[in-house]
Amino acid sequence: MIPLEGDEPVKRATFIGLHERTPMASILYCSSGVRPALGYTPASLASQEKRLTVADTFGLQQYSRIFTHNDDEDEDVSFDDEASIFTMYIYLNDHNEHPVLCRVTSFKTDTCVLAVVTTFPEVPFVSRPEIEVEILDRKMAQEDASRQEAAKTAVKKGRSGRRSRDRSTFVVKNKRAKVAFVLEHPHVTTIETEETGRRPNSSVIAFATGSISSLLDVDTSDVAQIPFLKLIAPEDILHVSRYFERLSDATDVQFETFRFMQRPQIIAGDIAVADENNSRVLVEALGAAVEDGVVLLVRKVRVEPAPTRDTLGNFVRPRDHDFDDADFMSLADIISSDPGTSDAGDGWSELR
Repeated sequence: MIPLEGDEPVKRATFIGLHERTPMASILYCSSGVRPALGYTPASLASQEKRLTVADTFGLQQYSRIFTHNDDEDEDVSFDDEASIFTMYIYLNDHNEHPVLCRVTSFKTDTCVLAVVTTFPEVPFVSRPEIEVEILDRKMAQEDASRQEAAKTAVKKGRSGRRSRDRSTFVVKNKRAKVAFVLEHPHVTTIETEETGRRPNSSVIAFATGSISSLLDVDTSDVAQIPFLKLIAPEDILHVSRYFERLSDATDVQFETFRFMQRPQIIAGDIAVADENNSRVLVEALGAAVEDGVVLLVRKVRVEPAPTRDTLGNFVRPRDHDFDDADFMSLADIISSDPGTSDAGDGWSELR
């Protein structure tokens, strides 16, 4: 039920999940919140001992079709650069095979899908034959569709006579490195959380996509279980901490820009690069948080030199940024919060 005005807000069970972009959507990771939410243990799901099943009539097949690769696309053209973020409401079976309504916000990467899940166990089960999906980045999806059509036309023209080997005949998007992170909050006592009034922001990296090496001079093994803030440029640490606080207070996806250090000092024995000589990587981030973690999808904007220092020797954080690429559409522009652009049913918009 929806809380009435004046009622205490319902504290909802939430968790983060990570699954493959395959028809079976095999689970690679689940945060500890899945236990109070659906009764499963993370280990049983990750080991495939148990499977999360969709209770709706449309089932897992229609759900996975949103994320799986399209094998019909031409092998010479890649269209997987869009920042794809979806919200949908589906019924998942809990460990007792009882359907539980879940709001799923999904971040699609090149190889996997990261999902932020919120449960609504009080909503009665009504099986639906079709899945209703809201595309948060609708503008990017429309732009991507027009580029696909242009590219397919170019390919067909190339095949009508002798196929050109000139790569310029293929219309492709401006590629920008895109990386997804799953962050886990460190375990703290309830007393400590109550005393501070907020969750800690020194979250550690539980998972990062392999594309991190195209963004920073590290790979996935280097950043495993490293505090996320160790990757951040010193002038942006406070800025990112405030972003995490904002995420913890929000139920929707939040946008921000910040800078990574291109060569973060996280590898023991690695040659240190002085902060003033360490380039910054400006990124846009889309994030969503649950009780025990954060999901981030970041996209590279550009590499910048280190900023100047103030009279106290601290780096000065540059002002908000102008994106100088005329073909670049920022994530802030991509996300649409207008209910009129949503494919989801009107009834779902009340469930927050």
